[in-house]
Amino acid sequence: MPRGDDERRRTRIDELDRYQVVGTLGVGGMGVVFDAVDTLTRRPVALKFSLATPQSAHAAKQRLDREAEAMIRSNDRRVCTVYDVADCDGWPCIAMERLDGRTLQAKLTAGPLDTFDVIDVAAEIAGALAAVHRAGLVHQDIKPANVFVTTDGHIKLLDFGLAVPCGSLPAGPGWGCKTGRPSVLGTTNYISPERILRLPADPRSDLFSLGAVVYEMAAGRPPFAARSTADALMNVLESDPPAIGRLQSATARALDRLARTLLEKDPDLRCQSAAEVRKALLALRKGRSHSAGRVTFRRSIHTRSTRHDSVDATCAHVH
Repeated sequence: MPRGDDERRRTRIDELDRYQVVGTLGVGGMGVVFDAVDTLTRRPVALKFSLATPQSAHAAKQRLDREAEAMIRSNDRRVCTVYDVADCDGWPCIAMERLDGRTLQAKLTAGPLDTFDVIDVAAEIAGALAAVHRAGLVHQDIKPANVFVTTDGHIKLLDFGLAVPCGSLPAGPGWGCKTGRPSVLGTTNYISPERILRLPADPRSDLFSLGAVVYEMAAGRPPFAARSTADALMNVLESDPPAIGRLQSATARALDRLARTLLEKDPDLRCQSAAEVRKALLALRKGRSHSAGRVTFRRSIHTRSTRHDSVDATCAHVH
């Protein structure tokens, strides 16, 4: 979005009676979030706007409505609370709780986390995902930037802009891609193989992404990083993450095994529910490290011996 448009939008919002903007919290590939105060309740709020033009405001509002509905349906303390879907002088936005803390992505800039900190954060993410999945939704964008760690050490799941009902088919060619070629919406280091292959939305895709986040928290680096988007996506499809050399304790090694189970290419070989993952993590936290190796999952006759040369990885939409 041009700088002038952002400044004009800020000026318009400042003039509103309901919300008083006091700063900018962040700008991403699909939206901008302002720090604001609700003048009716006097509580701080975060205002999320879609990066849209006035001509596309209707479509932007539909997207924000869907995102807000997904967050409200999840109905869990670990999901960022939505207060309102507002129309700010023609600009649709979501008014959400203003969180104090920082994203997991920012936290990881200092390096990998302690094993028990990894377990605590992962267990809360798994709990949030269990609520999302019970609501019949797949988040589709689990990554450190969308996990907020509050000042009291709890997590809030953010950004439901890609959330869809379980079983939804991917949108048609060109969605999210200016070239009109088939696209993959998501973030390459965390997207599941089945999403790259454009299979129906499955909660186990979120568990793969959770496995990538757990690995990164423990290792200090993403599991499938590469020099290019195409190579990263091919790593997701075909490669196993490198060994984490720093893992010494039995608990850390059990956590690594759980992460690798979540990162299985075949969804049938992963843990089958977020609740199951949370249970295994809580067992690890209590010192029962063997429990993480005993999660129940179904075996599949599928193998990953076929190379996925047909995937048009260069058109992935990274945000």
